[in-house]
Amino acid sequence: MDRKAFLKKQRVYTVGYFLAAILTLFVYSMVMAQFWTATTIAAVALVAAIAQLAVQTKFFLHLKFRVRGAWKLYSYLFTWLMLAIVVVGSLWVMMNLNYNMHMSPHQMLERIEKENKKGF
Repeated sequence: MDRKAFLKKQRVYTVGYFLAAILTLFVYSMVMAQFWTATTIAAVALVAAIAQLAVQTKFFLHLKFRVRGAWKLYSYLFTWLMLAIVVVGSLWVMMNLNYNMHMSPHQMLERIEKENKKGF
Protein backbone atom coordinates (compact mmCIF):
# COMPACT_ATOMS: atom_id res chain seq x y z
CA MET A 1 0.00 0.00 0.00
CA ASP A 2 1.39 3.34 -0.95
CA ARG A 3 1.60 6.30 1.37
CA LYS A 4 -1.24 8.23 -0.26
CA ALA A 5 -3.72 5.36 0.17
CA PHE A 6 -2.56 4.84 3.75
CA LEU A 7 -3.13 8.51 4.61
CA LYS A 8 -6.57 8.41 3.00
CA LYS A 9 -7.54 5.36 5.09
CA GLN A 10 -6.15 6.96 8.22
CA ARG A 11 -8.13 10.13 7.55
CA VAL A 12 -11.36 8.14 7.05
CA TYR A 13 -10.85 6.27 10.34
CA THR A 14 -9.99 9.47 12.19
CA VAL A 15 -13.08 11.29 10.93
CA GLY A 16 -15.24 8.28 11.84
CA TYR A 17 -13.71 8.08 15.29
CA PHE A 18 -14.32 11.75 16.05
CA LEU A 19 -17.89 11.68 14.73
CA ALA A 20 -18.67 8.61 16.84
CA ALA A 21 -17.05 10.18 19.91
CA ILE A 22 -18.94 13.46 19.43
CA LEU A 23 -22.27 11.64 19.12
CA THR A 24 -21.53 9.56 22.21
CA LEU A 25 -20.44 12.52 24.31
CA PHE A 26 -23.43 14.56 23.14
CA VAL A 27 -25.92 11.94 24.30
CA TYR A 28 -24.01 11.35 27.54
CA SER A 29 -23.91 15.06 28.41
CA MET A 30 -27.57 15.48 27.45
CA VAL A 31 -28.62 12.64 29.77
CA MET A 32 -26.42 13.83 32.63
CA ALA A 33 -27.55 17.48 32.38
CA GLN A 34 -31.27 16.60 32.17
CA PHE A 35 -32.31 19.91 30.62
CA TRP A 36 -35.25 18.31 28.81
CA THR A 37 -38.00 15.88 29.69
CA ALA A 38 -37.31 12.15 29.62
CA THR A 39 -39.36 11.72 26.43
CA THR A 40 -37.39 14.41 24.60
CA ILE A 41 -34.09 12.96 25.77
CA ALA A 42 -35.15 9.50 24.61
CA ALA A 43 -36.18 10.83 21.19
CA VAL A 44 -32.92 12.73 20.71
CA ALA A 45 -30.92 9.71 21.92
CA LEU A 46 -32.75 7.52 19.39
CA VAL A 47 -31.91 9.92 16.56
CA ALA A 48 -28.28 10.03 17.75
CA ALA A 49 -28.21 6.22 17.85
CA ILE A 50 -29.39 6.06 14.24
CA ALA A 51 -26.73 8.61 13.30
CA GLN A 52 -24.14 6.54 15.21
CA LEU A 53 -25.22 3.46 13.25
CA ALA A 54 -24.76 5.36 9.98
CA VAL A 55 -21.31 6.58 11.04
CA GLN A 56 -20.20 3.08 12.08
CA THR A 57 -21.54 1.60 8.84
CA LYS A 58 -19.86 4.15 6.56
CA PHE A 59 -16.54 4.77 8.24
CA PHE A 60 -15.72 1.41 9.88
CA LEU A 61 -17.67 -1.27 8.00
CA HIS A 62 -17.21 0.53 4.65
CA LEU A 63 -20.67 -0.48 3.40
CA LYS A 64 -21.95 1.55 0.51
CA PHE A 65 -25.21 1.51 -1.42
CA ARG A 66 -23.86 0.37 -4.76
CA VAL A 67 -24.22 -2.61 -7.07
CA ARG A 68 -20.66 -3.86 -6.76
CA GLY A 69 -20.21 -5.59 -3.43
CA ALA A 70 -23.93 -5.47 -2.70
CA TRP A 71 -23.78 -8.85 -0.91
CA LYS A 72 -22.13 -7.11 2.05
CA LEU A 73 -24.99 -4.63 2.24
CA TYR A 74 -27.60 -7.36 1.88
CA SER A 75 -26.07 -9.47 4.62
CA TYR A 76 -25.89 -6.40 6.87
CA LEU A 77 -29.54 -5.53 6.23
CA PHE A 78 -30.56 -9.17 6.76
CA THR A 79 -28.79 -9.15 10.12
CA TRP A 80 -30.73 -6.05 11.19
CA LEU A 81 -33.98 -7.59 9.94
CA MET A 82 -33.41 -10.72 12.02
CA LEU A 83 -32.49 -8.61 15.05
CA ALA A 84 -35.68 -6.57 14.65
CA ILE A 85 -37.77 -9.74 14.37
CA VAL A 86 -36.24 -11.17 17.55
CA VAL A 87 -36.64 -7.95 19.55
CA VAL A 88 -40.17 -7.17 18.36
CA GLY A 89 -41.22 -10.81 18.78
CA SER A 90 -39.84 -10.92 22.31
CA LEU A 91 -41.65 -7.70 23.25
CA TRP A 92 -44.85 -9.04 21.71
CA VAL A 93 -44.64 -12.28 23.71
CA MET A 94 -43.92 -10.43 26.96
CA MET A 95 -46.78 -7.97 26.41
CA ASN A 96 -49.20 -10.82 25.66
CA LEU A 97 -48.10 -12.65 28.79
CA ASN A 98 -48.60 -9.52 30.84
CA TYR A 99 -52.05 -8.93 29.33
CA ASN A 100 -53.20 -12.54 29.68
CA MET A 101 -52.03 -12.95 33.27
CA HIS A 102 -54.36 -10.16 34.50
CA MET A 103 -52.29 -9.69 37.63
CA SER A 104 -50.78 -6.71 39.30
CA PRO A 105 -47.14 -6.98 40.40
CA HIS A 106 -48.30 -7.50 44.00
CA GLN A 107 -50.61 -10.34 42.97
CA MET A 108 -47.80 -11.86 40.92
CA LEU A 109 -45.44 -11.88 43.92
CA GLU A 110 -48.12 -13.51 46.07
CA ARG A 111 -48.64 -16.21 43.44
CA ILE A 112 -44.90 -16.85 43.14
CA GLU A 113 -44.58 -17.19 46.92
CA LYS A 114 -47.56 -19.55 47.00
CA GLU A 115 -46.05 -21.71 44.23
CA ASN A 116 -42.65 -21.74 45.97
CA LYS A 117 -44.23 -23.08 49.16
CA LYS A 118 -45.60 -26.08 47.23
CA GLY A 119 -42.14 -27.14 46.15
CA PHE A 120 -41.58 -29.55 43.29
